[in-house]
Amino acid sequence: MNEKFFDLAKEKQDRIMNAAISTFARRGYKCASTDEMKARAGISKGLLFHYFGDKSSLYGYVCDYSARYVMLEMKQFMGDKDLSYFEMLLSREEAFSDVIRNYPSMPTFLDSLREEDDSEALELAEGSVDEYRKFMLDMRMRALDTVKMDAEDRMILDNTMEFTLSRIRREAYMREENDFVRVRDEAVSYVKFMKKLVTKRSVTEFI
Repeated sequence: MNEKFFDLAKEKQDRIMNAAISTFARRGYKCASTDEMKARAGISKGLLFHYFGDKSSLYGYVCDYSARYVMLEMKQFMGDKDLSYFEMLLSREEAFSDVIRNYPSMPTFLDSLREEDDSEALELAEGSVDEYRKFMLDMRMRALDTVKMDAEDRMILDNTMEFTLSRIRREAYMREENDFVRVRDEAVSYVKFMKKLVTKRSVTEFI
């Protein structure tokens, strides 16, 4: 990567990053077109390659940048507090909302890496994305221990919430909807609804 990329105005850096992240999120690594990226960014293809060399270098940078950016947002929103499971989800969705405000496709891109099957892409993403996944999983598992259910039910709850919340973000992104407040509020409504169900179940078990 050419360090001169960082000499660009922040607005132009973000425009290039958003173009690349969005294209990789929609197309996957193999089918992502640098022509589409340069059109979205409003720059020449030659300039894109001037900064990043080739598609593989750009993909590696996008993976690393996205993983580190989201982890930093999570740490800023949650701090060092030990949160209950639903408090953690609410704080996490606030953090994702802040990410989406600046990089609308970033959470969807990171989610899409679970489905990536290109060997080159998997190798390029390996280090930074593995760190991101471990960070997010550890955060969820610590919080999940606060839910009064047996282990199997806790995992079903967590899988349900992960699928639902990632789906909300992905559908909004695929509609090219950039209303991060509406996306956050929809996610929060699902978290609060599930919290009510789980709390009600816990109470009835003791009656």
